[in-house]
Amino acid sequence: MATFTSYKTKDGKRKYKFKVYLGKDPLTGKRIETSRQGFNSKKEAQIALRNVQADFEKNGWKKQNNKLETFDDLFYFWLESFKNTVKSNTAYTKKRRYETSLRSKVGNIKFKKIKVDFCQKLINDLAEKYAGYSLIYSCLSQPMDYAVKNGLIDSNPFRLVTYPRHHGNAHPHRKGYENFYNRDELKEFLSALRDYSQQRAFYLFPLCRLLAFSGMRVGEALALEWNDINFITGELTINKTTSFNRELHKVIVQSPKTKNSIRKIYLDEKTLSILKEWKLKQQKLFFIYGVRFDKKEYVFTKLRSNRLMYSSNVETSLQEFYKAHKELKPIAPHGFRHTHASLLFEAGATIKEVQERLGHKDAKTTLNIYTHVTNGKNEELPEKLVNYLNF
Repeated sequence: MATFTSYKTKDGKRKYKFKVYLGKDPLTGKRIETSRQGFNSKKEAQIALRNVQADFEKNGWKKQNNKLETFDDLFYFWLESFKNTVKSNTAYTKKRRYETSLRSKVGNIKFKKIKVDFCQKLINDLAEKYAGYSLIYSCLSQPMDYAVKNGLIDSNPFRLVTYPRHHGNAHPHRKGYENFYNRDELKEFLSALRDYSQQRAFYLFPLCRLLAFSGMRVGEALALEWNDINFITGELTINKTTSFNRELHKVIVQSPKTKNSIRKIYLDEKTLSILKEWKLKQQKLFFIYGVRFDKKEYVFTKLRSNRLMYSSNVETSLQEFYKAHKELKPIAPHGFRHTHASLLFEAGATIKEVQERLGHKDAKTTLNIYTHVTNGKNEELPEKLVNYLNF
């Protein structure tokens, strides 16, 4: 479908232009439109239109790709299709990582000229600066995978590097830093945190206890409702997570990371008891602050408004706690998930048990070498951990 219009130039001459819809981009699903102008007659414009349509039918998709020259061109073109396969925040994170850490290094380079030695130097530099350098590096390798699939290059040089080990500079605040606790460190941490949470950041102790003894992701815990916890059977249902929506500028609840993240796990009696105590405390604080409370409330919210919490709120509260307890090793909120997995292995859990409890997608994450876990073992899993920790 095309539209033709006439217009006058600055010198008063009448010219013609057209705008035409050619079809949909097979990767992004977006409309492909183009326009031309400067024709002396409508007939001349119609002839040009037929040429454009014929050219597009013959070379359209390849021609679009041939316009890609720099890595910048490739990245943003790839990003348009990537957006349709992931959640909005995932695409935003890719874009932000590329623009803040990579664009100045590769943006103006012609992607067809990139060699393996350049890629190796780049990943070595990233490993020196960032603990999560592989996540940043993926912003380079994924667009190049697209280029390979579409015949723009023969192979992806970003896939041919040797991944370096983490360097000490990746965590400049702590030499030999490890983002998890061992048995004794967790016991010391929870003891200090329980006393601390009696006076401030009331939610922090029950939240960290839950994270360390369930292996939940922080977003999953912040999306948890009270009716997701069965205090009789000890079963916990995990079927959602929180995320910051940058278009709405607020925290929202959405489906979890993967379909494997939807799961049911069992909690130990001690953790269930601490959550019961927290529920009563929460109700009292809501009453004091004049906040409505009902059975569908979230387990962890901002107490004065009962609004959903940002994951950054948890990190800030933890940082304040560590400032008051400098004798303790600080870990990030996600470190309690690592702690849980590590301690489960020490307690004698199988790789399969750990994989299912954490909601991992496949063997790449937990080196899954087992094929089946009975329901009985699932129920026994938290007790294995509690018996091992003995606190």
